Amino acid sequence: MFALLPLIAFVLLYSIFQKFAKNWRLSILFSAMAWGLTIAFSTEFLSLFSLIQFAWIAGFWTLTNLGLGLVYLQVFKRQKEVLIQSDRLASSSEKGFKLKLTNLLIFLLSGAAFIAIVVGITAIAAPPNNWDSMTYHLARAVHWVQNQTVSNYPTSYTPQLYHPPFNSFVFTHLLVLGQSDPLWVTRGDRWMNLLQWSSMVGSATGVSLIAQKLGADLRGQVFAVVFSLTIPMGILQGSSTQNDYIVCFWIVCLAYFVVASTEGIKPKNTLAIAASLSLALFTKTSAYFFAFPLMLWFTYLCIREKRWQVWKPLGAIGLLVLAVNLGHYFRTYDLFGSPISGGPPEMAREYKMEVYSIQSFVSNVIRNLAIHVGTHISLINGKVNGAITVIHKFLGFDPSDPRITVPTRTFGVPAPSFNEDTAGNPYHFLLIWVAIIAFFLTAHLRKQPRLTIYLGAVVGAFLLFCFALKWQPYNARHHLTIFVLFSAFVGVVLSNLKSRRVANAIALILIVLSLPWAFNNKYRPILGSESVLTTPRMEQVFIQRKWLKASYPNAASFVAAQHCSKVGLYLTDDSAWEYPLWTLLQSKNPQIERIDHVIVDNISAKKLEVEPYKSFDPCAIVVYANKKNFQAQNDQLQVRDKRYTKAWSEYPMSVFVKK
Repeated sequence: MFALLPLIAFVLLYSIFQKFAKNWRLSILFSAMAWGLTIAFSTEFLSLFSLIQFAWIAGFWTLTNLGLGLVYLQVFKRQKEVLIQSDRLASSSEKGFKLKLTNLLIFLLSGAAFIAIVVGITAIAAPPNNWDSMTYHLARAVHWVQNQTVSNYPTSYTPQLYHPPFNSFVFTHLLVLGQSDPLWVTRGDRWMNLLQWSSMVGSATGVSLIAQKLGADLRGQVFAVVFSLTIPMGILQGSSTQNDYIVCFWIVCLAYFVVASTEGIKPKNTLAIAASLSLALFTKTSAYFFAFPLMLWFTYLCIREKRWQVWKPLGAIGLLVLAVNLGHYFRTYDLFGSPISGGPPEMAREYKMEVYSIQSFVSNVIRNLAIHVGTHISLINGKVNGAITVIHKFLGFDPSDPRITVPTRTFGVPAPSFNEDTAGNPYHFLLIWVAIIAFFLTAHLRKQPRLTIYLGAVVGAFLLFCFALKWQPYNARHHLTIFVLFSAFVGVVLSNLKSRRVANAIALILIVLSLPWAFNNKYRPILGSESVLTTPRMEQVFIQRKWLKASYPNAASFVAAQHCSKVGLYLTDDSAWEYPLWTLLQSKNPQIERIDHVIVDNISAKKLEVEPYKSFDPCAIVVYANKKNFQAQNDQLQVRDKRYTKAWSEYPMSVFVKK
């Protein structure tokens, strides 16, 4: 029940903004940004005083909801006539949206909504089981709950410390509010997947508004929604605890308010730009690349209108960005020497381009585009792969050159995938190219500067991403933002096709083609023997690492049998899934007081010398090791001046107890 408090706050925010805007789509964007800022500021403030505790967080949300309820009831429920008159113009477009929907458009929206509903059911039924979430998104959240602060701590996996934290802040609130909840349906991580799902729905809402601002009629706005909700990578991500759709939503909000600013620099739009940009940067580092062209556009608009007073809107944006991100910047600088860090120098080198030239840039563009051209026919994929190899001979690079490719990754044109980390979007990719060609062949579209600049901003974001970061197959996740932004552009172009039947057919085909991704998510399938509707929850957690589903619970059971209240973690491999180890240890032994990393050989090791880690004295140490380290493992382990003996072992887990 307590975990519903943040949701109640969002509903109240929406009700208040709806009184202002009389536009349900716009109210969703404003409410989400206000809610996101509330999460960010409240977490940072409570963390300063080590107050990330149930009483304080529950009290904060209770007071927030009471305040929002009072605002709604006492101020806006009065429905002043002057407010109604001033908002009449703003509400007209939404009335049209509701009244002019034809049967066909209702059918298309219903099809897109069906996809979203299936993804939502998957999100509710499935436990978090995404790789990044198991290693850092959720792993750091349980550390913060235990430490009652988001300050840096010693860990064997440093991405827990340097990646922007917004989604993990939300998870922290849900974990704290759920830990004392008597209703099992609202405990812990049961609703965490819905953060991405709501971002999926919110992004579709946002692109419909962008399409409207770019000149799309009602059909074009519906086409934008259909395109957005049927993107394969989006469908797969929409039921996970990743953060790619969350950052996508903030960038969509940013894009809308930048486009809206072409009609004039208004305070409310500037504030919305500041909020969306702040939250995007607070969610994922890729936001810096995606937001840059949009902010260039806004800066130009400000200079054109404000002249020498341009510093006012830009300064206000900068202040809010700094206010939201200051805590994260400080913590990252504290360990890594840079407020915007890619982690330790050796890890940063893995992802940043080592060669900056026209040839390396062209190579990266080609290979990033190639992620989305794979087919089910291996012969075709081989031909495309061969052509790309030939092109690279002229460029002077090997397609898998480690200077422009993440180490250990090999380039190849992938077949269509149901993996949320690598899936391409072949049909949408093809349609984007068709829309771009149609745009240049249609005179009246080319003459619309707003649409032209928007296209340039989206393409520019993609090119900037290709220029800065090495290629890896997981770039498909980052491309989600680009595809969603293209939804508005495609919606405008489709609505301007001479043949309405062709445009309608394309939208319908997208819905049909998206169904396999909705039902056959590789790690959260609705259909089949491993359906999220029938498979035990713990088996779903380890669906992509099935060899752990016995050793993890067994290790936790052994520790519980020792009646050990302080457990050390020694994770010798980056592939260790830390979060499910916490949940198992705590569920099998509710008396556990602390779980901390005890042997750390990276830059965060200096945190072992500060309290409470310096005096941490575990009675058992759980060790995770890859096959090589597991086979070479000694029977003795020393932590500071204490010696531990191996008492239990089952690959890849071992438990050492104090002698």
